[in-house]
This record gives sequence, structure tokens and C-alpha cells, in this order.
Amino acid sequence: MNAVTARDMRIRDLEQRILVLERVCGEAYQLAGTVGAPEKALDNLAAAAGGEPIPHATFLPVSAADCDELARPDKVHAAPGHGKASPFSA
Repeated sequence: MNAVTARDMRIRDLEQRILVLERVCGEAYQLAGTVGAPEKALDNLAAAAGGEPIPHATFLPVSAADCDELARPDKVHAAPGHGKASPFSA
């Protein structure tokens, strides 16, 4: 295998990995919305899932008290998406 072929294969592998990670970020966005994660977390996950620039350097630290649904365990769980329509299809 020559260097060009090896490079092209590596690029294809990396492109596939990016697609998988974007899908995982989309799934994580839906989970984060369900637990009422902070807006910065939702922003970063949505951007990562969409292949866009990440708006916040970090959304950490996060505690259970920062997540609306976890901070109020007596509250009936809201619909997924933290009151937002999910930008990702299931």
C-alpha cells in the first residue's frame, strides 16, 4: 500500500469516526435536555452534533443542582429537550 492510499484510508476512517461522534453528541443532547442540563451544555452538544464550532470553551463544572430535573426529584419529568425541539432526529 502506498502512502497516498494509506492517507486516503485514514481520512475515510476519521470521517466515519466524526459521523459516529456527531450522532453520539446528538443523543447526549437529548439526554441532557431530559435532565434539564444547563444551557451551555445544550449549546455545546448541539453544535458538536451539527458539526459546528463549539460556542463555549467548557460547560463544566456541572452538578445535579444545575440540572432542572435532577434538582427537583419530586417533580414529574418534563418532555425531552429542555423545552426545546430537538435539532436531531432519533
